[in-house]
Amino acid sequence: MGQLFIPAEREIKGPWLISKSDLEELNEIFDFIETKIDESLQKEIIELSNNDLQTGIFKSFDTAFEKNKKKYSQRKIKKVVLISSDGKKITD
Repeated sequence: MGQLFIPAEREIKGPWLISKSDLEELNEIFDFIETKIDESLQKEIIELSNNDLQTGIFKSFDTAFEKNKKKYSQRKIKKVVLISSDGKKITD
C-alpha cells in the first residue's frame, strides 16, 4: 500500500505574480490600514493639543492643533516591505 507524505512547509519557487483581483484586494487592505492610522493620528493630535492648551503652551486649541498637525504631517511616509522567509526584502 502507498504512503502519502504531506510536507510541513510548502515551498513556492518564484518568480510569482499577483493576479489583478488579488492586487486590488491588497490595495483595499492598505487603504483600510491607512485610514485607521490617519484616525489614530488625528486622535493623538487632538490629545496633544488639549494637553498643550491645559499646560499653557498655547492660548487657543486651534493654534495648538495646527502646530501639532504640522509637526506630525512631516513624519508620514507610506511604504510596504515584503520580507521572504530567507530574509530578502522588497520595498515599495
